[in-house]
Parts: sequence; structure tokens; C-alpha cells
Amino acid sequence: MQAILIADDETIARRVIHAKLEKKGFTLLEASDGEDALRMIEGKKPDLILLDLVMPKFSGIEVLKKIRQNQIKTPVIVVTARALEENVRLAMKAGANDFIVKPINFKLMEKKIERLLGRLEQSGDTPMPDKEEKEGEA
Repeated sequence: MQAILIADDETIARRVIHAKLEKKGFTLLEASDGEDALRMIEGKKPDLILLDLVMPKFSGIEVLKKIRQNQIKTPVIVVTARALEENVRLAMKAGANDFIVKPINFKLMEKKIERLLGRLEQSGDTPMPDKEEKEGEA
């Protein structure tokens, strides 16, 4: 069973994402800040990471930079309430594979997760980011 780490400082956001993905058969891990996220990534080695940009201790960008510096190739989908072009650009430059804007379009999130995990299973390589998809499309 594939494991997904949900790293978000908002308890409600983690619970909602957890409930949606649990129904899809994923094993779910949770982290409430950047420090916990790094510990979980290194210790539990999830198959995919859903990473909020704004968290205490380490921001999502800092977490991304640290895991990519450590040669961790786990796919990362950045989850952000601030869909500013600059945030997305910084996240992608730091090593994100994709992004999702809050409030989350869950059909789109599931599609992105399946695409990233599916590519990993087929090729063994970390997928490259696709062109930005409009959040309204599902």
C-alpha cells in the first residue's frame, strides 16, 4: 500500500485530506510543521508528499530544499492557499512536482496523485512537473 505524507499546520485541512485519501486505500502519515515533516520523510519514506507552503518551524519551501539537497526524490505536491505566481515559481524551483490551490479540488488532487505515483511505478524516476493545470478543471 502506498503511503502519503500530509504536511499541513491546519488540523482541519489534514483531517479532510486524510478522510478523502483513506477512502482511496492509501496509508496516510501526518505532520503539523516543517520539522515533523522532515522527520517523517526521512524515517517513514512516504511515496508522495502533500506539502503546505506556510507552516511553523520550516516553511514548505525550506522542507523542499532540504529534501532535494539530501537527494530525496519523493514526488511533492505543494498545497497552498496563496496561488500567487511567485509562490508557485519558488515551489517548482525548489523541487515540487506539482501544486494544488486551497480550497482543494479533490478530483484534481486525486488525478495529480495518481499521475505522479503511476509514473513512479512505471519508470522508477521522479516525474517532471507538468504545465500548470487550471484548478477549476477536473
